[in-house]
Amino acid sequence: VVVGVGVVGVVVVGCRCICCWLLLLLLLLLSALELSHQTQKNDMQQVLDQIIAKPGTKAYGRLGILAQWKSTPSVVMELPPEAFTPPPKVHSAVVHLEALAQPRFPAPAGLLSSTVAMAFNQRRKMLRSSLKSAAPDIETALRDAGLEPTARAEEISLEGFCALARRLAK
Repeated sequence: VVVGVGVVGVVVVGCRCICCWLLLLLLLLLSALELSHQTQKNDMQQVLDQIIAKPGTKAYGRLGILAQWKSTPSVVMELPPEAFTPPPKVHSAVVHLEALAQPRFPAPAGLLSSTVAMAFNQRRKMLRSSLKSAAPDIETALRDAGLEPTARAEEISLEGFCALARRLAK
């Protein structure tokens, strides 16, 4: 599936999973927003940064975790406005999401998504606080998954979130 979205091009190779379609929907919505030149450029760049972000970075969050769980994302190229006729008022980029045959780490999809959402909804809080509604014994679950209850969401790897989702599914 190849989708051109105004100022963002997305290539999803052989993938029809819900995460990739949600990503495409997000990009479509962002491209439809009426934003100033600088704001739109920054917002698009932020989305691209989030898709490829690593733990410990400011851009790391739910979008990157879910995109990287079932695909290998990469920015293929950035294109200046002059590459198009007529030239848009923003810079463009092409993101390649190469679908994986299986998720990178085993985890129940719905539980992984909701756990990551809870963790990042209060990203500056410790996991034991942001995930306290996920399970009555969340500190034990975090330790069983190999995570420190005092860690923050942006410090946890994809593998760590998958381990926690598996533990919470028990």
